[in-house]
Amino acid sequence: MSKRVFISHSSQDKEIVSSFIENILVAGCGLRQEDIMYTSSEDMGVGNGEDIPMAIKKGIQECQLFLMMVSEHYRSSEVCMNEMGAAWITDSIQKRCILLLPDVGFDKMGWLVSLSKANKLNEEDGLNHFHDIIVPLLNLPLMTGTWNKCRSKFLSSLQNLSPHPSAAPAIRIEKEDTEDELDLLTIRERFENHNSAYIESLGVLTASLTSYTEQIKAYTQRLHQFENPQSFNASQVRGIFTVLARETNKVADIQNEQNPILRHHFDGFIKYAMLLQGLDEGPTTKKKNEEEINELIMSIKGAHLEISQLKDSLDDMPNLDNVFTKSKKRLKKSLEDLLVTLSFCVGRANEYLV
Repeated sequence: MSKRVFISHSSQDKEIVSSFIENILVAGCGLRQEDIMYTSSEDMGVGNGEDIPMAIKKGIQECQLFLMMVSEHYRSSEVCMNEMGAAWITDSIQKRCILLLPDVGFDKMGWLVSLSKANKLNEEDGLNHFHDIIVPLLNLPLMTGTWNKCRSKFLSSLQNLSPHPSAAPAIRIEKEDTEDELDLLTIRERFENHNSAYIESLGVLTASLTSYTEQIKAYTQRLHQFENPQSFNASQVRGIFTVLARETNKVADIQNEQNPILRHHFDGFIKYAMLLQGLDEGPTTKKKNEEEINELIMSIKGAHLEISQLKDSLDDMPNLDNVFTKSKKRLKKSLEDLLVTLSFCVGRANEYLV
């Protein structure tokens, strides 16, 4: 029988991963053990007489969710890296999720994954986000009370299973020195750095909004099942709105964090583009810079349209729960601020092109 979830992990992390499966996947999310491929367990691993490499390959190809339990042990394991590589090229997998074990911070991820695609195993928000993904993906029962208890139990168990991790570094906007005269290489370097940082920030914003839109669609479908008055269950509906409110507030946090970063780096990008223009780098370089800025303007306008549509769509969501209604208002305000920043970016870009 096909396994719905494949757990990619290092055997050296068995104690933590086994606790995660017991408390989070099975007890907290309602997933059955027989639906999990976990090679460190006799009950959930490779069956007697099975060829191990073939069983793992089959498990990856047939699973709906490929879950990477990333640790320092995972990063140094050739087997784990092979599993991860196989998962990225397997089109049949519906979702690939990454959970960071306590010994790995975002600053240590490097090439493995971008900041917006991983969750910390030892943080409540990270587990809640994972829960919000797996429940609609695998059509599991929404057991809010049970989930809260199991999540707390698992987090408490981590105190005895792992050392306390160091906090992930905060995102900061570095203040640049204000020199009257800058050489060409310094100006060019700052121009490129601001450009890269702007694109990265816009990517974080886009990824968070895309994920949020998917969550809204999934939970809206779940709400449709309660349209029949005979099947209406107030506690279940409130549980869905509780999840929606949490996800909405999380997206608003990302918008509020990235908005000033986006504005700062785009402003710097245009500033140094104008300095380069003043140094008369030549017609070829000027044309290239203008083409890059025109492309950015098009991407900004596209983002502006999509964000405006998302902001308007929030009004279509029912106001049946006060907590969710408040989170919607907060997100709308964040999106309005972001739209102002995007308009500012278009204006600054046009200053260069004039």
